[in-house]
Amino acid sequence: TGNGYLDFLLGSSLLTCAVDGVNLLLIANPLYSFRHEQDKVPAYELPFPQRYFWVVCMCQCPRGVGWSYKQVNHLPSASTRSRVSFVTWCLLRVVAQYTLLEAALIYSRYNPAFTSSATITAQPFFMRCMSVAAFVAQTYAAVNCLYFLAAAVTVAAGFYEPRSWPDVFGHWREGYTLGRFWGRTWHQLLRRFFSGFGKAATRALGIPPHTKYASGVQVVVGFLISGLVDAGGDAMLDVSRAGFSFRFFLLQPLGIFAEEAVICVARFVGIKKSPLTRLVGYAWVFIWLSICLPPWLDDIVDGATRMRAQGIVGSARMTALEVVAGWVGIDIESLMLSWFANA
Repeated sequence: TGNGYLDFLLGSSLLTCAVDGVNLLLIANPLYSFRHEQDKVPAYELPFPQRYFWVVCMCQCPRGVGWSYKQVNHLPSASTRSRVSFVTWCLLRVVAQYTLLEAALIYSRYNPAFTSSATITAQPFFMRCMSVAAFVAQTYAAVNCLYFLAAAVTVAAGFYEPRSWPDVFGHWREGYTLGRFWGRTWHQLLRRFFSGFGKAATRALGIPPHTKYASGVQVVVGFLISGLVDAGGDAMLDVSRAGFSFRFFLLQPLGIFAEEAVICVARFVGIKKSPLTRLVGYAWVFIWLSICLPPWLDDIVDGATRMRAQGIVGSARMTALEVVAGWVGIDIESLMLSWFANA
């Protein structure tokens, strides 16, 4: 595409489809094990045209909303709004998320850590956190923008009910432990095949289901698969360095196991859950990610910089936010250059 960030997402998405295909074909056996809430007969008994449509719908619903494989405890609650209210709310959120996306893109465009040999890791702590937030916000806002637009269009057309479109990301207040951040706050679009491969691994190892050992194995397998699918993005940036994402994802189970150990000790000595413990939890998650994310993002930016040096990356276009700001006499370019010059 000529855009390093989009190329990374494209490579990751292609490998995600391949890994999900392996899960569906070799592990899940969806025609026999999955059911939709409106199914009157098992999918394998449907005529071929209807069965084909059933498979297409199932593949486009990775979180399992309305399906038997839905992860009830890990999804935001379904909307109870009326159809008109839901569509209006979604369109307003599209505008808000697109504004956030452009703000993050502008910040990244003028940030030396994204455009020169400077690195995010070498920035002062506050600037490092800002750089990480800008990068993460691009994924968060882009996914939300597309999701809310699709929700508004399909609900307005009568194809779906509002309850079929729970938010793609959980609430930030849920992320007071690393496990909850990855399992509830961040999107759960890959959970279907994380669960499939994780359960297959526990069966292969002879570990009883619904135990701490089984949960631990599934956590490790989930992040291994995350590293694998993101290796597709690595390869799109620089095939000779494909796999640099594994380092970040393999650190996450270590952090989760460490916090579980601390929580167990805290319970043993009588410390109960309270607003203070949640505050400590938020601080822990923030500090952990502020340490783990910058080296990984530096590798992604380095790959995009190599593409730019080879003339693969096209020139950046002026965003709508910059155009609107220009109408009221605000020169965003001068403001951002001054910000980074004085940072």
